[in-house]
Amino acid sequence: MRKLTSLYEAIRSRNPHGLPYKEAVQLFLWTFCTTDFLPENLKREPLGKERLIEIFEALTADGFVLQLPTADIETPHGSGVIVEWAGLIGAFLSEKIQLDEDFLERVHKYI
Repeated sequence: MRKLTSLYEAIRSRNPHGLPYKEAVQLFLWTFCTTDFLPENLKREPLGKERLIEIFEALTADGFVLQLPTADIETPHGSGVIVEWAGLIGAFLSEKIQLDEDFLERVHKYI
């Protein structure tokens, strides 16, 4: 078995049918705060704010983030949903959203 070296690859491998949006948000925010819960091979990966945003944007674009919140957004390609991962960090820092303290008990399902 190949050793995963990327958070993106680890999430895709562990969740071949996708990751619910609410759980993706918690994984994103917890990883923004600490990498202590990650497997050792992922702790060495540089996971700064911009890298996390890039990873979760890619997961969303690739259809791996499920149950996205609905919004009536008109884009040049029609209506759709835009997830603002960077905005989630701002909302977290301004205490508009919080970490789910119970998430660490179930994180093993996702990573």
